Amino acid sequence: MHDFNNESACNAASSLIQAHVSFHRGETNSGMLALKRAFKQVKTSGYQYLDTIQPAVIRKLCLQAISAGIASDSAVQLMQQFGLNPERQDKPVCIQTFGTFRVMVHGRDVAASLTGGSKPFQMLKFIIAFMGRAVPKYIIMDQLWPDKDGDMAENAFSTTLSRLREKVGKNTLRLRGKSVSLNLDACRVDCFEFQQCTDRSPSVQQCERLIELYHGVFLPFEDQDWASDVREKCHRRIIHIVLRYGQYLTQSGHTQTAIDLYTRFLDMMNTEHGRHQLLTQLVDLETQTFAA
Repeated sequence: MHDFNNESACNAASSLIQAHVSFHRGETNSGMLALKRAFKQVKTSGYQYLDTIQPAVIRKLCLQAISAGIASDSAVQLMQQFGLNPERQDKPVCIQTFGTFRVMVHGRDVAASLTGGSKPFQMLKFIIAFMGRAVPKYIIMDQLWPDKDGDMAENAFSTTLSRLREKVGKNTLRLRGKSVSLNLDACRVDCFEFQQCTDRSPSVQQCERLIELYHGVFLPFEDQDWASDVREKCHRRIIHIVLRYGQYLTQSGHTQTAIDLYTRFLDMMNTEHGRHQLLTQLVDLETQTFAA
């Protein structure tokens, strides 16, 4: 009898190797196609024969799959199956701003034990709100120390920046001339990835990734204008993403999944307009489901 599982397992290993070779050659599209094919085959056959591939290669391919929104759950499970850390380690610092504020340095949350008003992390949040752009020192000083000027403000700035670097690593922040910026070679920030994907019309796979990233509004406990501006911009974008992906799910015959998606995001909506849009879609889908 022909063993389809064994054949599928061999094909999965072969597809992963093809993806690795394509990425190495700079053939991104071919690599993504092979990666999609590989994870589809892994779902059918399991992990047999994949131990012939170097763990470092498996991990790199899994992280690429997660970034592209390709079978993210399967990619994490595959890494766990081989005892690999599913957290990205290509960048030592990972910062979460959606739904909470978390600063992971080599897997440890260095912001967990500090109060929200801690000056070093207030500085970090303010810099993040500029979404990757360099922030002039005087703007930071005006925001954090409005009652100080001259040498007092300079000293407060230098001391706070030094304390922040002690927490997140010296290389995480760059001070060039009179401006400060995050070193994106050393850290990963969820809202930066979100903005990068939404600056252009995202693919279906990217929509999935964006929905995974968005755990709630940007810096929910910050009521300053600089945080509110970014929050509203991200909020408008996620509504568009959710509606678009929900429409794709409905057209693909996954109506219940679309209903679950709208229901989950209703609780995250902080505007009446956003809630109205999702509720309208939700009521329409539930009516269609009931009628069927």
